Amino acid sequence: MKPLTNVGHIRLLPKTMLFAFGPLCLVLFAAGWISHHAAEVRAKANSLPSRMTAAQATERGLTLCGAFSSAPHLLERPSLHVECYQKSDASLAHRKVWQMTCEADGQHYFVKINDRTGNLIGMFQQTPLITDATARLHARLIATPTTAVQVALNQLRQMQLLSPETHLRLQGTPVSLYGNNAWDIRWIVRQPGTPQPFIVKQIINRHDGFPIVMLDYRESEILKTL
Repeated sequence: MKPLTNVGHIRLLPKTMLFAFGPLCLVLFAAGWISHHAAEVRAKANSLPSRMTAAQATERGLTLCGAFSSAPHLLERPSLHVECYQKSDASLAHRKVWQMTCEADGQHYFVKINDRTGNLIGMFQQTPLITDATARLHARLIATPTTAVQVALNQLRQMQLLSPETHLRLQGTPVSLYGNNAWDIRWIVRQPGTPQPFIVKQIINRHDGFPIVMLDYRESEILKTL
């Protein structure tokens, strides 16, 4: 006897199709539930007051950019955003983040700051690297990994990202990037009150020492942002 595949006007799917589409349906259902729950978390977070004011966020951003430039100024006023993320126990949480764009000695930087802690999440240069041969003649050359480490460490201090109790060591030898136009330096950082060490990543321009990327992995890799 053949298996029943039609009941009235209802056509039943063969078992092979059920096995094929069943997992997909579950994935789509889970994704929809997470998206809906994240929207609820985000809405709740939006109703809570921020810890920093726009003026304080501006001051923090200009202080960070002023550590390696003479006259930083805002190109875009700080805006407050809510980021939802999934924690290691699969529960959802949120944080508020200030975002702004600054100019520092002709370089444009996109800056993200944690509203609750005031910590720098990340800083990203938006202008092209110095790669022109003429510009290189007028720029200082950071030729060795040792010099790159010294420049990167001074930046961390000038940006007030290191407390007197902070302990840090290199994760490895700095790596040359972008056609030998930049250095990638990574630190393993231990701070009081932080249970686990974390990574701070710096990419600096080989020709002028300006930061290209500054990333606090404790803040920026806060598991899975939704």
